[in-house]
Amino acid sequence: AVTLGTKTYAAADMKELGRFLDDLRTHGPGGAPAGNPRWGLSEEQFQSFVKLVSEPVEGDVALGSAAAAVSSLKLPDSLTVVFADAAFQASLQPRPTSAPDSLNLGGLTKGTALALVLAQYGMGFRPVPGRGDRYSVEIVPGDEGSNLWPAGWKTAESTADVVPAWLKSIPFDVEDADVASIAQAVADKLELPLIVSSQSIQRDGKPLEDLVYSRSGKLSPFGILRGLSDKFELGFDVRADEAGKLFLWATSSRDAAAFNKRFAHIRPPK
Repeated sequence: AVTLGTKTYAAADMKELGRFLDDLRTHGPGGAPAGNPRWGLSEEQFQSFVKLVSEPVEGDVALGSAAAAVSSLKLPDSLTVVFADAAFQASLQPRPTSAPDSLNLGGLTKGTALALVLAQYGMGFRPVPGRGDRYSVEIVPGDEGSNLWPAGWKTAESTADVVPAWLKSIPFDVEDADVASIAQAVADKLELPLIVSSQSIQRDGKPLEDLVYSRSGKLSPFGILRGLSDKFELGFDVRADEAGKLFLWATSSRDAAAFNKRFAHIRPPK
């Protein structure tokens, strides 16, 4: 048997070992760009790309077709947007019925904004290095379980530290209130913008507007959102963009679990 890293290859696994060694020779220890956490970028390239996508978005982003929405973000000239074959035709279609007319992303960085916009269409992106300081933004179908640029990052400190109201109890009394209104009220209490991953939520269940909830007592914003998550298989995260600006992200429990598994110890790039 041969042990490399944490994996042991028995005599019957020699073909798999051969593929591993071929991949190592071609791509190095990080593996193929589409499958590793840094997308094949060196640390220097990663930081360079982060700097490029850290410009703020100005105002609302209209959600027509995916291609039009991405174009409206006005990404830096050194970034070339490429829709992969599997995403190209879908990028020209009108927005899904699950998506809102627009997203208010004013002030968020363009990297996070791009991920938030594409999520409305069931897509995401990953960076691909080019020559010099140029990069391609490869857009593909996928969600937070795919190896794509995240829709925001874990906060640099604990949520309770960066959002003081997170664990503070408040009177809470609702009867048959729609979840969209509850989530917005909680976001207002936290003084954070609420952004909803409408496509993943509708894929796995019903739109927030169609879900009703009843509960009373003294609860913290965290407790309220946890109750909604448990009852309706949702996920609510306070996330940060590349510059550290916070927002409340609502998604499906499946996507939230996938994000937390991959980014549990990852903080916003510096």
